[in-house]
Amino acid sequence: MTTLQIRKSTQWGRENYWVVDIEPYERGKPSYVTPKGERGDYVDYPTEAEAQKAANLFCMKNPDVKPPQGWIRTFETGATRDTTDGKLDYVKALCPLVLRRYVQYLDKHRLQPDGSYRDFDNWKKGIPREAYHSSKGRHFFADWLLEEGYEVEDNHGPVDEEEALCGELFNVMGKLREILKAKLPEKSGG
Repeated sequence: MTTLQIRKSTQWGRENYWVVDIEPYERGKPSYVTPKGERGDYVDYPTEAEAQKAANLFCMKNPDVKPPQGWIRTFETGATRDTTDGKLDYVKALCPLVLRRYVQYLDKHRLQPDGSYRDFDNWKKGIPREAYHSSKGRHFFADWLLEEGYEVEDNHGPVDEEEALCGELFNVMGKLREILKAKLPEKSGG
């Protein structure tokens, strides 16, 4: 993994200047960051802030580069934030297409036999883990049959791959929620 290091210059007579190194060193490639945020030859920066600005530009142009420890991101507007190191990134981890399709699946299955609609979060009232497990198995089996080229129907009619996968997802999330909920301390009343 490529990282940046902001350090004091070690060149004689330049000890009050700052340098931005690109690590690890790659043979045949410049290993310093220029004021334009690009790879280049050795550059002295008169202040740490100027070195950070160059490092910031380099990281903006190369998002796969790990910024220096304790580094502060400075945006073009002047706004500052710490780095995203160690922070969960839900936007990168999740897919909006999948989530939208899943919620569409939930909406379709809100209709109850008596003609009324249950709330989207009705499942959060609690369903036994065994019920989730059994239902997940049926949806898994439907997906497996579809994968093998067979037609599948359930009590709602024909089942396609998306329906089967959304059914599995619902049951996996529900069962996992019950497992995680059981680990939480009980809420105090009042």
